[in-house]
Amino acid sequence: MERIFWIIVLVTLVGCGGQHSEQSAPEAGTKQQTVRLVTDMAVADPARALTTIDSIEQKGTLATYDVNALRALVYHNGLQQYRLSSYYGEKAYRDSAFLADDPAGWLDNLEVLVNHCLSEKRCADGLRYAHRGVEVAREKGLYRKEAKYLFYTGLFKVESEGTSDGYAPLHQAISLMEQHLGPKPGYAEADDLIYIIGMTMNVMTRRDDTAQAIELTPRLLRALRLLEQAPDATEEVIDMRRAMTYAQLAGNYAKAGRRNEARHYEQLCGETAFSQSPFGTLLLSDQLLATGQHQRLLEQMQQALSLFGEDHNLRIDIFTVKRQTYEAMGNSKMALAMADSIIAEKDSARAQSLRDDAIQLTKIYEVEEKDALIARHQSALTLHRIVTAFVVAVALLLAFILWYGWYQRRVIKRKNKASADTIREMLRYKEQSEIASSASPEAAETAAEIAAETAAESVADAAAAEKAEAAPLAEELLFRRLDQLIKNKRLYANPKMTRADVAAAAKVPQYQFATLFQTYTGLSYKDYMTNLRMEYAAQLLRDNDNLSVGGIANMCGYASRQAFYNQFTKKYGLTPIEYKESLT
Repeated sequence: MERIFWIIVLVTLVGCGGQHSEQSAPEAGTKQQTVRLVTDMAVADPARALTTIDSIEQKGTLATYDVNALRALVYHNGLQQYRLSSYYGEKAYRDSAFLADDPAGWLDNLEVLVNHCLSEKRCADGLRYAHRGVEVAREKGLYRKEAKYLFYTGLFKVESEGTSDGYAPLHQAISLMEQHLGPKPGYAEADDLIYIIGMTMNVMTRRDDTAQAIELTPRLLRALRLLEQAPDATEEVIDMRRAMTYAQLAGNYAKAGRRNEARHYEQLCGETAFSQSPFGTLLLSDQLLATGQHQRLLEQMQQALSLFGEDHNLRIDIFTVKRQTYEAMGNSKMALAMADSIIAEKDSARAQSLRDDAIQLTKIYEVEEKDALIARHQSALTLHRIVTAFVVAVALLLAFILWYGWYQRRVIKRKNKASADTIREMLRYKEQSEIASSASPEAAETAAEIAAETAAESVADAAAAEKAEAAPLAEELLFRRLDQLIKNKRLYANPKMTRADVAAAAKVPQYQFATLFQTYTGLSYKDYMTNLRMEYAAQLLRDNDNLSVGGIANMCGYASRQAFYNQFTKKYGLTPIEYKESLT
């Protein structure tokens, strides 16, 4: 949902920034004018932006690091070719002259690399970049940029640690930005503040900390008022930000169950012109889901497919919203269909990513080869040697790509084989233990009953020392009977069997039921049953070549193939298909 919400910012800015790029490219003037020109064209017309950068490079009007930083920006914002963007961004980042000559520009380039890490969830690299950004911005007294890198630090901490510890730098970023805003800031400053607060609220609501997100509402509204007063903000941009802000607040209050406030902000959003646009119809997705307006939400998601249907990641988000909607409607059939669509879309996204990476690697090679050609030309090398070197390098690159793909497949296959061997050994040990422990189940059950009766009599008549000794033995025998019943009758594979049914079948008092599992297995009843299901699934996959994964999921008590996939992968570190293939 977050990606759907913020993609609107990018797409609508094409209309706002594109007004500048429609004019014919002027002769390069000051550095600021040139950078602004290319930045405006980056999203609206990336091909033209790259052509302009090539012209700038030929004329030598900007430093090499500026040219690399501009290319990184265009490949990231306009073409979403992140490998190429990272390539040029890293070249600019490592140029020591860039930081010395233009710290603000260096930090802008670093932000492109940070956003690349966010899109690929490379938290370790992202945190390293963000910490460096904070250091440089603080040293140079660039408070707005320091706030932005504190914000990125918080995002990466929340993503990597999975805790709310990242909230602290997020709050620091907001406070620092507010502290250094003047009474009438410009559009860019106010918009940055809106973005940071809005994204912080998104992070909190995604972690179900909606109450904390709602606490930021007054600060978000204040930032919106500052934007409305900015002298360089157009009415179009102000209207868009109003719509997005009110929609976000409506969704937050709806999730918190505060319907009156949610309706209030929904009404304010509906009064904006932007909410009536094709992009604006997506703004209230959270609100519609929380308030049960399912049919309207499904219609909007279908419209979103036609708008953003070429982007695999956005399609995954849209299918996810549709699955949540169908689940809320109780339509399990369509919810499962959406889950299958999500899996298929992820597979397509991975395949597309591999193709894009190959294309971008080739492009990177071409750039590097171009530099090499220039150097060889300056050294007066012959055309024959140039062509030969080019062909050899292409062959090496293709060979490397093929080798790397083969190597990666071998690494994954070895990892899966090792995991499968571990599972197989675990199952063998478990089966041997069960054979040994089940040699005389009738005697064990009789002993448990006798021990239970003895313990009961000792409660009434025996001394305190005798009671302390008999009770644990009776409990242990009672758990053994319960454990044998569950395993022998495979109660774990029956999704209709409740814990009350199991307790009744084993004649175990309800007050002892949960304690027995925690005492003798160290697990809750739910985790104990899940482990048995997964072990049973591994056995079926090992021993039955003719059974499908979906059939095995049903035999283990899972109605959802996706839920079975997720649980098996979480338990063993590889999917059922990978496990089955590793057994051959």
